Amino acid sequence: MIPEDFTFSQHSLADFNTCQWRFLLRHVEHVAWPAAEMQDQVTADRRQEQGVAFHLRAMQYFSGLPVDQLTGSSADVELEAWWQDFLSIEQKLPYRVEGGSGWRLMPELQLNARLGRHRVTGKFDLLAALPGDAYQVYDWKSGARAPARDVLEGHPQTRLYSWLVTEAGGHALGLEQGGLDPGLVSMTYWYAGQPGTWIRFDYSAAQFQADAEQLSALLDYIASLPEDGFRKTEDTRACRFCLYRSYCERGYRPGAADAVDETATALELPSWDEIDTLEI
Repeated sequence: MIPEDFTFSQHSLADFNTCQWRFLLRHVEHVAWPAAEMQDQVTADRRQEQGVAFHLRAMQYFSGLPVDQLTGSSADVELEAWWQDFLSIEQKLPYRVEGGSGWRLMPELQLNARLGRHRVTGKFDLLAALPGDAYQVYDWKSGARAPARDVLEGHPQTRLYSWLVTEAGGHALGLEQGGLDPGLVSMTYWYAGQPGTWIRFDYSAAQFQADAEQLSALLDYIASLPEDGFRKTEDTRACRFCLYRSYCERGYRPGAADAVDETATALELPSWDEIDTLEI
């Protein structure tokens, strides 16, 4: 069912984790369905624009553009508040206060790799690297509240990105070996809605091996499913923020913007018994 050249991303895995049917419609069949994601679509659109603007500023900032020349509009008070909070706290991060000038800052870095027989990709807001000493992945979440730490730790983005930068980050850094020492890798999230909180996850060789095995098994499982094997979620809270809810006859009224983080979940894998019975 899945095309042989399909490339998995944290977005597609997150959609599969939330609703297998949504994964099929959005990432495989590319079905367009014009349902609003939130009750206040004006607010939803503004948040999206703020997120794009924030990430553009961050990319320019880490690329060395002077702060007074960064793209953006000071008319957006909320965006300016996020940015000032970010600038204040960012100066205290390890790559600013440790290691002197040896750090390499690589914004909007895209990495690709093979995981088993599948292709995976990820775009990193920032990779801060001190080769041979530390490799720190950072992800900026504009205007959002953080889910519970255990949920975030098991989220597809955390698991895939930690594995991917360990597996392929050396190529981007021009190192002879493609892989990095997983014990030197960490991933940190920053949420604009909680500017004083940085949520960091350190990596390890054991976690790298576990992620490789579990993610590979999950991708094999997804690739093995026939079209009628993709199930609709039983947790209908997620349907309130899904473009396909009317298509699935799961209602027409979108959810409130301030409740969207309630639907965040950790990565759920099929049971090993279920995986072992697959003919793949």
